[in-house]
Amino acid sequence: MPSTSTSRGAAGLFVLTIRYDAAGDGNPIQGTQLPEDEISIELEKVEQSLRKLNRYVWDGSAGVSDTLHADIKTLLETDIDGDAWTSAYGRVSVNPLAEELWTKLERGQTHYVLYVPVVRIVEHYWLPPSGLSAGGYIESPPNDTVTPPPGEYLREGDQLTFNGSTWQLTKKWIGAPEWDTDVYAEV
Repeated sequence: MPSTSTSRGAAGLFVLTIRYDAAGDGNPIQGTQLPEDEISIELEKVEQSLRKLNRYVWDGSAGVSDTLHADIKTLLETDIDGDAWTSAYGRVSVNPLAEELWTKLERGQTHYVLYVPVVRIVEHYWLPPSGLSAGGYIESPPNDTVTPPPGEYLREGDQLTFNGSTWQLTKKWIGAPEWDTDVYAEV
């Protein structure tokens, strides 16, 4: 039921205020419905270090070993006339993959673009929901409505907003090929 009030304004004018709101018990005005939940999947652009590209990561049989990565660092950070540079160059120049990485890094190509999925679910409530998540852990997003792209997902902290009539709870999961389980706990 709407409520009204009047007040005296400037220059002898009156102000009529009509307020439509939920009943005092948190129930909506009769006949109103909550908006439908919203689900979206976006691909967000992130830049990843070229040194972390699978092509250059040592897997025990292929890629660029940790020793060669150290040699590449020496080539990039030391004087070309030094003994350390010469020794590092001797090892890097005989490994085509290590030489390829060094050449790219030397010309300033330090990162590559990766597009990661971000799953967002916005739920609507009449009253503020409880049990908000602080996030910061590995968790798969729900797949009952739409199947998210494959990969591991990091749960972001929830966001709660009020628009004057309903509460919106936004839940978010950020995808990646993998998350470091030493840093982020798995649920």
